[in-house]
Amino acid sequence: MFGAPLARLVKEGCAYMTQSTIHLSPSFCGANKLRGACFYSKSLRGHKGKKRNMHGKKREELFRNGTTRDKEAAQVIIGKARRMNGQGLVKVIKDGEDKGVVSVFECCKELDLDKEGMMIVSKLRKQLGGSQEELVPVIRIVGQQQARKAYSDYLSEQVTRRLKVSNPGLIRKQERGKNNNEENGIAGESGDYKVVRVSWQITSNDLQGQKRHEIESQIKKGENVRIVFDDKNNFDRTHGRRRGNEEELNEMETTKRGKVVKFVEKLIEEELETSYEEEGTVQDKLIFKVKPLQMHSLSKEEKKRMKDTKKTERQEKLRIKTERKREREMEQLKILSVD
Repeated sequence: MFGAPLARLVKEGCAYMTQSTIHLSPSFCGANKLRGACFYSKSLRGHKGKKRNMHGKKREELFRNGTTRDKEAAQVIIGKARRMNGQGLVKVIKDGEDKGVVSVFECCKELDLDKEGMMIVSKLRKQLGGSQEELVPVIRIVGQQQARKAYSDYLSEQVTRRLKVSNPGLIRKQERGKNNNEENGIAGESGDYKVVRVSWQITSNDLQGQKRHEIESQIKKGENVRIVFDDKNNFDRTHGRRRGNEEELNEMETTKRGKVVKFVEKLIEEELETSYEEEGTVQDKLIFKVKPLQMHSLSKEEKKRMKDTKKTERQEKLRIKTERKREREMEQLKILSVD
């Protein structure tokens, strides 16, 4: 009864839909073969696919060169710039010269990531009329190492921010340790000191062995070194140091501490041939601020001589090791022959 009119209705509906792009529901179309025709056209799918490929190509061509890390650092700057300015406009400074306001993407195309990078150094407020204004970030083109350092600092800040949420106790402990170092005089004015801790309770063997090696190795590197003499318990404390007793030390303890200090003094002045400034007292805490050892550059002949010496030493060690191994093998053969 309704067969012919329904077929005509479907046919007219699909024809009308094709002309006006009105989408009929699958239940109305009534046949699986109509679904593809009702909702998508091949030309539209191909067009979208072409657009996606085109955008992907643009992203690949944004940077001409550079390592993955350099590109990640630049992407961070792009993200910050676009959050500050919706159009992605930036003011570029290169070699102290104002290059004007351009798109951050145009700026990236000119970057040589094998030699340089970007940093946001400030922002400009641009009046648009009335009370409206927009922010324009100021980007400076810097050296590759400086850009990498800034990216490392950014990653460190991200880790710290996450730890404040996931593990706030650890952050508080680190901050307490930093404050204690400053209180104990361990952190230098520039923060570039290497610290060697020597407890008043140190044994003679440890002082002449491991601790001597630690002091020598740091000073010979040309580092600024602080040698801190203090009670062992103060090095282990996390809530600030405990001050020494107001009473004077007994003669035995004073003599022991004097020997420790004298050993380190002799090591610094006579063997390592450098000087130091003294702060504090043997009664409580003592600090030696050691001046960095002046390192002279070696000539080619000296470097070659040093290299040959090290090579000879390695060969001698190998010879001794081989002889000892041969002696052990001979001993084993003797034992086997007797058995």
